[in-house]
Amino acid sequence: MIKIKNRDYKFKFGFRAILLFEKETGQPIAELGENIKMADVVDIAYCGMKSAGEKITKDFIIDAIDDDMSLLNVFTDAMSHDMAAMNVMKGEAKK
Repeated sequence: MIKIKNRDYKFKFGFRAILLFEKETGQPIAELGENIKMADVVDIAYCGMKSAGEKITKDFIIDAIDDDMSLLNVFTDAMSHDMAAMNVMKGEAKK
């Protein structure tokens, strides 16, 4: 969950969000790396929330970040957490 203006929003950066991210941006998720752009953070937030079922827009996310810049770290940390969990599951599936 991501808290924006005292409301909790669902966020999940799983396979559905990755597919949406790649469709929206035209870039593979693997290319993000260390030099992530601000537009990427907005796309990550949008795709993670949208794929979790939230009815939001990119403008909503931009406005939320404008109001609370700490959301930049919240979104990237949440994505990293979900991606790490997917990698653990992938490793378990190979056993």
